[in-house]
Amino acid sequence: MRCPRCQFENIPGETRCFKCNSVLEGKVASVKDRPPRMASWKRPVRGFFRNMRKVHLIPHIEIKWLSKINVDLRRMILVPLDIVPGLGHLLGGSFKKVWWLVLLWVVFLIAGILHIPDEIGFLFIGLAIGLHVWIFMRHSIIKETKSFTTRLMVAFLILIFLFFSYRTVGSMLFSNRSTVHIAFDIPGQDIEKGDIFLVNKQFSSEALKRGNLVSIQPERAREDTEMIGQIIALPGEYILVKEDFFVVNRRKLDNKQYPVPGWLRGREVSFKMSEDSYFVILGYYVSEHGRSITKGEIQSICIYSFDEIKGVAYMKWLPLHKRGPLQE
Repeated sequence: MRCPRCQFENIPGETRCFKCNSVLEGKVASVKDRPPRMASWKRPVRGFFRNMRKVHLIPHIEIKWLSKINVDLRRMILVPLDIVPGLGHLLGGSFKKVWWLVLLWVVFLIAGILHIPDEIGFLFIGLAIGLHVWIFMRHSIIKETKSFTTRLMVAFLILIFLFFSYRTVGSMLFSNRSTVHIAFDIPGQDIEKGDIFLVNKQFSSEALKRGNLVSIQPERAREDTEMIGQIIALPGEYILVKEDFFVVNRRKLDNKQYPVPGWLRGREVSFKMSEDSYFVILGYYVSEHGRSITKGEIQSICIYSFDEIKGVAYMKWLPLHKRGPLQE
């Protein structure tokens, strides 16, 4: 208990002050010699983090020439290195300040790549860019800037730089790839309208086979609009559309593997493919209700030369639970 005269902390239960011998009586302040213990459920958590601090998951990297130069110059050199998230902090010995941001960046980036071109994919990529900006802003040379306006301007410039950097890297990695959706069902392959496929734009005519899903730019569509179609007849073949089936060279095709789209059902029309043309079905929409589509229109919708085929689909991309290579 505390002595009211000299404020000395005495052992609880004493009647006189050990220092000034004053009488300790009345309602005086007391100090508990046994403070409350940590809750039992917290002890394993505290023990886990205590042990984690003993484990050096990130090695300390020291660059001799970097440690010899001026401190301010060294800090300025380390900032651009964070174009690879966390690299500047790692080389500068301050990675522990941003390791959790780098971990979140990796998670968001992977989630974004897995879900592109869906809206949620772009959302995750945007969050990854935001975290990347935050990692840059954690550098001491930027944190020491007292002006809020200056820091905001720096963050904005970094954001613009990273946006174009991510866009450039994405274009380089997927220069010969694209994602295209399908507008009709193929029951035999568990393909439904709206599914998205990964398309390879580098291919040869030898790679085109019956049943292949290919990327086509419809005649009346915008220049940047492509759709997935299915090859039914190859160059030189004879194709007959009869009721709900395709007949190629007098052989009836399975309508589950090679379905006749709704706009073509009930028609009976035939074509002879030239040496450089393919019969490709698309999910075409006929806007004029009740109008009978002509043979010439069917030819313009379904027959394409090799040069008009933009790519070959090789993987189901979205929805995520269907992701995987296409059946041969």
